[in-house]
Amino acid sequence: MIHMKKVTLFPVLLLLIVLKGWGASTVTLDFRVTNPRILYDWNNTMNGLAGGDCDNLVFDLEVKGDAVSYCHALEIHMTTNTAALTDLDFTLASGWTTYYSFITFNLTNNNINLSVANSQTAGSAATARWTQIPTTWKSIGTLKLRVADISQLQNCSWIISQMTGQQKEKYFTPSPGIQTYLGFTCEGTPISNLYLGRIYSSNIGWSQVGGSTEGLQYIDWTTAVNTSVWSDTTGTFGVAQISGAISHLASALRIHPSARLKIMPGGWFTCSGATEINEPQGLRVLSDATGTGSFIDNGSITYNTGGTAKVERYFPNDSKWHYYGLPVTTAVAAPFTGLFMRWFNETTYAFRQIIQVDTVLYPLWGYSVQANGSNATVAVSGSLNTGNLSTQTLTSTFITTDYDGNNFIGNPYPSGTDWELWSRSGIDPTMYCWNGNGYETWDASTHLGTKTDKYIRPEQGFFCHVTTNGGTGHLSVSNAARTHVVGSYNKSSGINDELKLTATANGIDDQALIIFNSDATVNFDPDYDAYKLTGTLQSPNLYSRLPDGIIAAVNWLPWTGTNQVVPMGFSCGLSGVCRITASNMESFNPTTQIYIEDLKENFTQDLVANPAYDFNYITGENPNRFLIHFSNSTTGISDHQSDELQIYSWQDIVYVKHLKPGNLHGTVSIYDLSGREVFNGVLENILLNKYIPDVTSGFYVVKVQTDKVFVTGKVFLNKQ
Repeated sequence: MIHMKKVTLFPVLLLLIVLKGWGASTVTLDFRVTNPRILYDWNNTMNGLAGGDCDNLVFDLEVKGDAVSYCHALEIHMTTNTAALTDLDFTLASGWTTYYSFITFNLTNNNINLSVANSQTAGSAATARWTQIPTTWKSIGTLKLRVADISQLQNCSWIISQMTGQQKEKYFTPSPGIQTYLGFTCEGTPISNLYLGRIYSSNIGWSQVGGSTEGLQYIDWTTAVNTSVWSDTTGTFGVAQISGAISHLASALRIHPSARLKIMPGGWFTCSGATEINEPQGLRVLSDATGTGSFIDNGSITYNTGGTAKVERYFPNDSKWHYYGLPVTTAVAAPFTGLFMRWFNETTYAFRQIIQVDTVLYPLWGYSVQANGSNATVAVSGSLNTGNLSTQTLTSTFITTDYDGNNFIGNPYPSGTDWELWSRSGIDPTMYCWNGNGYETWDASTHLGTKTDKYIRPEQGFFCHVTTNGGTGHLSVSNAARTHVVGSYNKSSGINDELKLTATANGIDDQALIIFNSDATVNFDPDYDAYKLTGTLQSPNLYSRLPDGIIAAVNWLPWTGTNQVVPMGFSCGLSGVCRITASNMESFNPTTQIYIEDLKENFTQDLVANPAYDFNYITGENPNRFLIHFSNSTTGISDHQSDELQIYSWQDIVYVKHLKPGNLHGTVSIYDLSGREVFNGVLENILLNKYIPDVTSGFYVVKVQTDKVFVTGKVFLNKQ
């Protein structure tokens, strides 16, 4: 019996070994949909007519096996949305033999039905008549459906029950038969929740409805349409990208699972509707030495299947501090490991180093970051800040320093913001941005400043000032303030009587503004003026000195007479040759004269005729070195002037100014109100004569006698 069992089993075992060796009965198939795109193309079944050109959703079907096999028949069934898509067309892919002539496809009751079958019988053994299904993806063909309504979604799913048993293979050993594949799987859903306005596919690139040239992909970023980012492989075009400082618009954005959208450095993208991110780090906003990407949403962002956003900020290794704002809802300091990072403590008016990697960072807080030995690109991941955001209570702890009442704020969005659209309560309208060397200002009330525009860059930190010493305030911002910015915009222009003074030292510029306006006051006015915050050691610092003791980067003041003197301060951490350059003098009346007086050198220069003044500076010298003299013939005040001479005073100094060129000499006498002469001097042939009589504070009469004119004037001398 034992022998008989061995004889009986041997042929059976041999047959199983042969079958398994060829893999004929063990092949499992896998199906997927790839490369969805919008294409303006011919559709044979359009509206049931002979065909026509239209916008179509086009996608490919692919198959592979876990072992090589020969295919006899494949059937694919899936649902679709006929409100969105209709008029099905199908093209068999190349690589299938001509014997696969029995092809059927139809669109019935929201179902796509497709079969590909070989016309040969089971006895046809020639391999040339059959197409192999390899172990890598092979295209079955291309489906094309007319886009009927782009407001609808294409929601597909496999109808596996109708496909089961319909997948048949041809095998050659041991007999030329046909049998059902062992089984199959379908990867995911074919095209789930796909927007039909604009699509990105990694093997195709961007495509959009609205084309008019047959066979060409169409894309128009100035039109806001629903946009899907779809990726199934890393194909020819790889990850979707947005590049360039132009408006890339979408009415809704969906980043599908396994897909990713990169906003490249300097790229702009705006989504006016809902944003959905279904992939970890599915949205990436990149930054490098050329710039930082910018993304604006409408306030509605959802994150599914672990979806997050990732936002970068580039920090050059330039030994400078760069101000930063957190663009995600929460993060820790760990990504900044290896860099120097600080926060600002208003109560002590000092920057504090962040050392612990688990230190929590907060939106709307400003942070100061410096690269440490090499350029660095830091990325934070999470949920993007969006919608209405407000600061914690901002304070003013009065200690009498340059930073009294200043609070360090961060732009919380991955886009720029318009400072004039931030809401303020108890906060001055001026913001202070760091340019790497010093502070630039912009005033939301006057619409100008030493900064060239009103915009806060993406992830930019800045200072604001609590108006009342010892008081509190709040800042809030919403999506309405968001904007894409690059370069300089809204440069101050059209402002009358605005003098711009630029101090240059060590290759660094610093700017101060003097602006005359009847609504301003001579003392510091938070609605107009801007505090002077000093820069780095090597940076020049130029500022106005106000009567109330405050130093101002922007000084608004009224015209109080024909002649006006504005005292200026200057300091720098390094000695050397420096320059002050005047500009925007065309904003004044053409008859206005503007002089700079160097008190240290006892020298006066006409800035209208020669706007650049060079001088030697020694570190630690008295900063109260310069006076800017203005004469304005349009004020209507005619005291102390003639056609050739003007008399005026500032503090304890009497000035006599020549109005016309020429050789003019004479004498100057000063009398008290009792008629007693208290000073006598010589009038020299220079632009500006000045005299400092040794008298007490009070009113005095000045008489100037030349061989051509005799002029008198009354002045007030303030002996300090």
